[in-house]
Amino acid sequence: MVRGLDLAYERIKTKVINDPDHLFNGGYADLYGIPETTNAAGIMHNFICAYCCKESKYHQNSEVLERINAVCGYIMRLTNPDCTSNLLISDYHAPATFDLLSIVRAYRIFLKYADKTSAEKETARRVLTVITRHAKGMLATGFRTPNHRWMEAAALLMTHNILGWPALKEKADKYLAEGIDIDAYGEFTERSAGMYNAVNDNALLTIAEEGNHPEIYQYVEKNMNLLFSYIECDGSIFTQNSRRKDKG
Repeated sequence: MVRGLDLAYERIKTKVINDPDHLFNGGYADLYGIPETTNAAGIMHNFICAYCCKESKYHQNSEVLERINAVCGYIMRLTNPDCTSNLLISDYHAPATFDLLSIVRAYRIFLKYADKTSAEKETARRVLTVITRHAKGMLATGFRTPNHRWMEAAALLMTHNILGWPALKEKADKYLAEGIDIDAYGEFTERSAGMYNAVNDNALLTIAEEGNHPEIYQYVEKNMNLLFSYIECDGSIFTQNSRRKDKG
């Protein structure tokens, strides 16, 4: 795992855009060549893990710390005035829910294993500034697809546990008050055994942990048990009845 972490850092840092005149200077191109801020959030998580991991050869490396700071600056520069984010490939003025799930985890790791020197304290401040801005963005807009409702609720509760803003928990509670969209067989509304069921399950697990909702576990268990019915003899997953892009 440590070797993979180090290799990921070495690969990712080659993707950075170093051109002061470029609109996306400081961003990291994804598989499509697009420097998404969501991608930058995941990269920040990777960099913080490498910096905080004692077994990594990049442990407490000043270059890594500078890159974490730079990612924070990039995200702040690319968010909209209303604090929402643009997913350049598909969605504009959207909540940075997936981003926050990565960034909050990374922030907690950083506080636990770093945040000792003045430079580290400054980095922690920058990461918290990003979390705060994204939190405002979540309160300014809503979800895009059914499973994003649970991703957003998970991010709202995680962020509430960092910032303590009542409005974050109140919005998550509104989504939860609608009930979990799962049928008697354990299928979510989107029916996506090959892709979004896992996204839903992870989000609901986060909601259960962060919001102290143990009653949520039964829905995750129900869906995961259903998955065994979709595993073919060769180990592949049946996706013909999916309602999302993994269909077939």
